[in-house]
Amino acid sequence: GQSLLTVQLTDADSAANGAPFRLEIRGDGASAFTFDPMLNLITTRQLSYTEQREFHLNVTAFDVHGLNTTCPLTVSVKKQSR
Repeated sequence: GQSLLTVQLTDADSAANGAPFRLEIRGDGASAFTFDPMLNLITTRQLSYTEQREFHLNVTAFDVHGLNTTCPLTVSVKKQSR
């Protein structure tokens, strides 16, 4: 897949919790994306501008003890110029 962005995580109470982190993606079309081991968001299939122009997702980060936070993420698909 194509790499879209890299996530960097910090944990305010990392002495007691922290890494390793686990990321989960939810939302309409979430199956089109995954995170690789380096926390890069990558596509799992080719995205089509004519099929879906935006994906409205929620990314939840979990620390080693399951504490979590969620962040909204919008992925815009650009029209391919020829």
